[in-house]
Amino acid sequence: VKPKWLLTEGTRINQTKGSTELQVKKKISRLIKNSKGLVFIEHPIRDMDRVKTVYDASKENNRVFVVNLKLAYLINALGELAPFKLSDVKILIPPKSWGLIHKENIDPCLIDADYSEWERSFIKMPNAIKSSELVANPSHYVVCMNMFEIGNLIDIKPSNAIWIKSSCEPFCEEMEIDEEIKVNWLKHFKIKHYHAHASGHAPGPEIRRLVKTIN
Repeated sequence: VKPKWLLTEGTRINQTKGSTELQVKKKISRLIKNSKGLVFIEHPIRDMDRVKTVYDASKENNRVFVVNLKLAYLINALGELAPFKLSDVKILIPPKSWGLIHKENIDPCLIDADYSEWERSFIKMPNAIKSSELVANPSHYVVCMNMFEIGNLIDIKPSNAIWIKSSCEPFCEEMEIDEEIKVNWLKHFKIKHYHAHASGHAPGPEIRRLVKTIN
């Protein structure tokens, strides 16, 4: 090919070492092991490598990974390409605007009407759970959670819980504001905050080796 020009990203070009997904898994597993309450995991929903990391770390510590509706949809859509079966995890069904999911003897049609069409099939699955089950058995679960769902903490009312941020740090003003809001939520519920992430961007020496190899 004899390339004349090479364009490469350099997000971490000034760093000499890179962290691996295995290192992330070990840290998450250690944090789960040392936790006596609920473990919340904030991670990129579409990053199936990270999703598998969290799932494996949960299994190592005899905990059940609890996914949100969007991740449940994605795993279901991927089918055999997903890192695990949807039946291997629990699906957290959050209350919507009417809050009917937590009430007894409610017409199922009314509950369905409170959810989007794509969400309704997951409500009826045998592995669907409500926040009350998390409250009853906090040491049994690792829960997928992000900024958009953090209001669920009001129903869960966690005690001795930890939050593991397994995603990148804020890199714009909007993300910084969201992070500050999230930290305030965690402080309110006395949830300890940890970080375990590998960006996937190559450090300087790896970029140099790449350039020399292509050259």
